[in-house]
Amino acid sequence: MAPAPQQTAPATQPPGAAGPAGSLIAGPGGIAQALVNEGFEGLEMGFGSFPVVRLQESTFSTSDGDNLGNTFVCILHGSRKKWLCKCEDSNDAEEFIYSYDQVNTTGNRLVTDVLSEWAAKGWTSPVWKQYTDVTAQMVDLTNRELGGVVILSIPHTSNSRLSGYITTLCVKGRHSNQVITQVYPGQRVTSGKFPFHPWAFKEYALVKDIIGV
Repeated sequence: MAPAPQQTAPATQPPGAAGPAGSLIAGPGGIAQALVNEGFEGLEMGFGSFPVVRLQESTFSTSDGDNLGNTFVCILHGSRKKWLCKCEDSNDAEEFIYSYDQVNTTGNRLVTDVLSEWAAKGWTSPVWKQYTDVTAQMVDLTNRELGGVVILSIPHTSNSRLSGYITTLCVKGRHSNQVITQVYPGQRVTSGKFPFHPWAFKEYALVKDIIGV
């Protein structure tokens, strides 16, 4: 099988286009309203609501410990900018924070408080790196079924590839939730200090042709 800024709101569905069955996740507002419609009020969607998918070398894995291998398929529903902050002079690789606004961390702490704690340890060189969180719904091709919701944690080095892919779909007159997207590691980039595989995206099929909706 071939390899298949401000906070940005998920793209809206084009007039007359029907989303796939189970696509209640077109954005935070859509999720909240869907939960209310199902009788679940007072629930909030945020960081940690869904497993996070990351790419390490050429393998994808989730924060729940699932190994997705070197390719998987899903339906993309929207994106949100996220920031990672860590200190270059820290000797702890696990000491970092995520933030959606560079004011509060995803753990509901003030960023300034965290930076003050780091400074007390002698870490005074914080660096911010941009990520994009993409809400996606996994697809089971074997059973032709929709799977669970995940968050694709895409670093800034792959953002242009995601933008190019979404733009290509728009040029074709397609919305991302009408398409099953194949995600795979792109060709290894060796020009920088730290070689890496960027995220790559490819249209696999139309949802209606696989799922039947």
